[in-house]
Parts: sequence; C-alpha cells; structure tokens
Amino acid sequence: MFVAWRLYGSLPQSKRVADETLTPGQRFAARDRELDRATNGPMWLKDSRVAQAVVDTLYLGQHTWKLYDLLAWVLMSNHVHILIKPHTHIAAITRAIKKHSARMATKFCNGPVPPSGRMNLTIIGFAIPPNCAGSPHTSSGTPFRAGLVSMPESWPWSSAGQVGNLPHVHLTAP
Repeated sequence: MFVAWRLYGSLPQSKRVADETLTPGQRFAARDRELDRATNGPMWLKDSRVAQAVVDTLYLGQHTWKLYDLLAWVLMSNHVHILIKPHTHIAAITRAIKKHSARMATKFCNGPVPPSGRMNLTIIGFAIPPNCAGSPHTSSGTPFRAGLVSMPESWPWSSAGQVGNLPHVHLTAP
C-alpha cells in the first residue's frame, strides 16, 4: 500500500480544486509534483530533527509496533511517501504515525504544533506485486524526479539513502 501525507497548508490554493477530467491517480500525481516544486508554505520537514523524528517513527511502526513491513520511504520538505505491507487497518497505522510524529515535533518547537505543522494524510492503496520487497525503492525516486539530486541514493531522507545504514530508533510507545 502506498501512503502519502503532507503538511497542513502545503498545497497551493490553486491546486485545491479537483480537476474532474483527471483520474484520482492523475490528480494525486499532479498535486505531488506541485508539492515537490514548492518554494513556500510550511516546510517543517527541512528541520533535520523533525525529519529524523518521522524516520524514527516509520521504523518504530515496523520494528516495535509491528504495524507493517516498511518497503520504501522518502521525506520531502513538506510531504512524505511510504510503501508498506500493512499488518493492521490503515487507520491504526496513520493514527500511530501522526500521533508520535506530532508529539516529537512538539518537543522541537517548544509547544503545540501550529496548524502549519500539522499533517494531512492522503492515502492511495494498491496491490503490492509479489516481487516488490526486493525491488528498487520506487518512492525514493521522488527527489530525483524533482531535480533535487542526481541519484535517488543521494537523498539523505529516503530508504534508498539508508540501505545498510538504518537510523537510530527511539523505543517509545505511540
């Protein structure tokens, strides 16, 4: 299952109107490209402390909470993509990720996360092919497609850049 979420307020006003001529997948791809190119709006994930908290949360979801198998992930400045094989309902997964990530972000900003730091979840589900677990980190290509790096492995906030180098995981409950 592919799950993407963005920071609240990160989608430009002009892109909030649904184009009825596009399929849901095409609308998602168009919005994702806009988020990739954004130069303003909330970009809390540029803060390495917040980015690391999200990465730690993703690994907690797999290793400690056993909510899913994490197949691939990438963090951009204002949104996140993950490819997972869920072991429970998606609502439980997203609730755990949002709750823990928000708690960590609150520590970094010394108070409640302002509306611009809140995350909206946009979820797209699809069947995972049997050979997906061994495939390249497809969602990690986002920084490459956005022109931010010359190779997906060069982006520090992606599973492609973390192969064999797992980040530190905080062992706390959701």
